[in-house]
Amino acid sequence: MADNTPAVLQEQVIYSVYVRAHTEEGTFLSIIPDLDRIRALGADWIWFLPIHPIGEKGKKGSLGCPYANRDYRTTNPAYGSMEEFRFLCDEIHRRGMKVMIDVVYNHTSPDAVLLGEHPDFYYRDAAGKVGNKIGDWADVIDLDYRNRALWDYQIETLRFWASIVDGFRCDVASFVPLDFWRAARKAVAEVNPGCVWLAESVHLSFGNYARREGFTSSRDSEAFDAFDIEYQYDVWESFERFLTGEGLLHEFCEQLNFQEALYRENYNKLRFLENHDQPRIASLFRGIPEDQFASKVRPVFLEIAKEFPGVPFTVINDGEVTALAGALSMKCDALIGLAMGTSEAVGYVTPEGSLTDYLNELAFAPVDYRETDAPRDEWSGDLGVGASYLSQQAVGRLAGAAGFEFDGAMPL
Repeated sequence: MADNTPAVLQEQVIYSVYVRAHTEEGTFLSIIPDLDRIRALGADWIWFLPIHPIGEKGKKGSLGCPYANRDYRTTNPAYGSMEEFRFLCDEIHRRGMKVMIDVVYNHTSPDAVLLGEHPDFYYRDAAGKVGNKIGDWADVIDLDYRNRALWDYQIETLRFWASIVDGFRCDVASFVPLDFWRAARKAVAEVNPGCVWLAESVHLSFGNYARREGFTSSRDSEAFDAFDIEYQYDVWESFERFLTGEGLLHEFCEQLNFQEALYRENYNKLRFLENHDQPRIASLFRGIPEDQFASKVRPVFLEIAKEFPGVPFTVINDGEVTALAGALSMKCDALIGLAMGTSEAVGYVTPEGSLTDYLNELAFAPVDYRETDAPRDEWSGDLGVGASYLSQQAVGRLAGAAGFEFDGAMPL
C-alpha cells in the first residue's frame, strides 16, 4: 500500500459490472435502475470492466474482448456516449458509492488509434513486428514503456479520467514498469488527490516465469509502493489447489499468514472466490465423486469459518439476492425470490423488509414423485427435488429430448 492509502479500504466492498452483460440493453443508462440494489448489497465501489471501444482486428468471437482496447480516450459507442457515462457516475455518487474503471495499459488491440498515431509506442519482436511478449493473447499487441513519450500520453489520459471517476483497476499491472505507476499516481493526485489504485498483480508462477524470460514483472511487495490494493494472486494457486482437492485448507491459510508477515500493517489484498478471469466457484463442484463431495465440498464453508475465528461469516444465496433485488425494484416487501442458476435458490423478504433464509429449503421441495427414476440431489440426498429441475441442471436433462447429444462422461 502506498504511504497515503486510506485505512477504510480494508472494510470496503467492490462490485464488478460488465456493461455489455449486466442488463439486456447493455448500456450505461440501463444500469441506473439497478444501482439501489447494488448499494443495498453493501457495495462501496462499482468497478466497470473496460468501457472503451473494442478492436475489430483479430477480435475474439463476434463481439470481441473488452481488454483489446482500441481507444483509451473515449467510450464504447455500444455502451453509450461520454455524457451518458458521466451521468451514470453522477448517479452512482448520489447513492454514496464510488466509481472505478479498468485501465488496460499493458497492451491495445492491433487496430488501436494509438498504433496509427504513435507506432513507436509499441513493442516489436526480433523481426520488427508488433505483437505480445508473453501469454496467449492473440487479439492484443504490447506497448513499449521504454519510450518516455508513451508515459506522457498515458498519464495525460489518466488525469482526464480521474476528473470523472474515483479509482483505477490496472490490468496486468505487474507487466507495466513500476516507475511508470509511481509517476502516474503522483500526477493523477494533482487532479484527484483521493484516487484509489487497484493492481491486478499476476499469479505467482506467471510472474516468476516472466522474470526468468527477462520481462518486467513487479513483485507484489514492490507494487505496493504505487498501489492501494492488489489482487490476491500471490496466494491464489494455493487456494485453487484447495478447491480442487489437490491441497489442504491449512496450506492456503499458511499463505495468508505469510502475507501478514510480509506486508505492512495496512496492506490491502482484494479477496474474492471468483472473477471474470476465473471459473464460477460453483462449477468446480460439478461431477465430483460422491465420497469426495461429502468429505471436502459439503463442509467447505464451515471449514473456512473455523480458520477465521471471531470473523462474521455469512453465506447468502442467489435466491436471497433475487428477493432483495425484487423488493427494491418493485418497492414492496413480503416477496419470494427464486434464482435458477447452477442450482435452485430461494430467498424471502419479510413484510417488515428484512431478508431471511428460512425459505432456503424450498430448493429441496419435491417436484418429481417417481420412486425409482427421479434424480437424487447431491446436497440433500433427496429424490426429485426442485433444485434438480428449476436450474441449469434441467438443461442436461432436456438436451436429449431437444436433439442435442453430449459425451456421456460430461458432468451436466
